[in-house]
Amino acid sequence: MEAHWRLVSAANRQFNLTAIEGEAAAAEKHYLDSLLPLLLPLTPALALDLGSGAGFPGLPLAICRPDWNWILLDSQEKRCKFLKQAVMELGLSNCQVMVSRAEEAGRGKLRGTCDLVTARAVASLALLAEYALPLLKTGGCFLALKGPALGHELGAGKEALTILGGEIIERREFVLPFCFEQRSLLLIKKFASTPEKYPRRLAAKKPIVSRETS
Repeated sequence: MEAHWRLVSAANRQFNLTAIEGEAAAAEKHYLDSLLPLLLPLTPALALDLGSGAGFPGLPLAICRPDWNWILLDSQEKRCKFLKQAVMELGLSNCQVMVSRAEEAGRGKLRGTCDLVTARAVASLALLAEYALPLLKTGGCFLALKGPALGHELGAGKEALTILGGEIIERREFVLPFCFEQRSLLLIKKFASTPEKYPRRLAAKKPIVSRETS
């Protein structure tokens, strides 16, 4: 993880991967935060990190759990180039990198293939649900790593999950030990198939609402 942070810091001089500076802050706000999912009883054969960016939480989890196979998905070519370099230099044989928008990935060959999808600091819960649930097998789990604003997203998020075939099965709250920032883990299980119309290509512009019928 220290080697990964050196790569992130070097790449950050060329393009924006993170606003966090310094090893101490990164250790807590990136790496410890990314490893909180290890406290949950997860055993995925194939996991996908949605909007992976600099590789959080996918790369720290892949380092700690070499038995989990990962797809690091991001829509920007330059970030995927960085991720490929990181995977190669860290010698991670359990990671592959894919360039794709989430709404396109969920309508392609990855649809219904993943045991676990993770997302950290990507979008609102309702939008994340539309991106993540189509990628999961029925019985798979979506893990949203969220901050203190989760409460404001839960209402619309639960409505979207019902439409998409998912349900929240566990919520855990944490406080990081030195900066005292709040973190939330939301574990969502896919109980039913996601309707074929999702994910929509304009999902970000028109979030799912409970009255949606078309």
